[in-house]
Amino acid sequence: GECLMTLRGHRHWVRSARFGADDAWIVTASFDRSAKVWDANTGVCVKTLEAHAGFVDAACFSTDGKLIATASRDSTARLWCRDTGECVRTFAGHAGFVSSVCFSRGDA
Repeated sequence: GECLMTLRGHRHWVRSARFGADDAWIVTASFDRSAKVWDANTGVCVKTLEAHAGFVDAACFSTDGKLIATASRDSTARLWCRDTGECVRTFAGHAGFVSSVCFSRGDA
């Protein structure tokens, strides 16, 4: 295969990249303690999600694409609004790293 696009903007390693259900958006998670939302057609970063105090290992979209969940080595998972970039909920209390997140069908 041929490389169609390179997404540049993170300051450290990227740990995961996921398409939204409609393939219009990509979310990436990075060791720079952020997640970024990209326009999949242009490769432009449209939002940077920053609030984690540790590496972000994973990020994914809800099935309707309106929410993003992130997992971090700061022992939290966070829920974000894709359109505003606002953290709408923090899930704390884990004893160790949170290394993955996912949504179930009918999630939002």
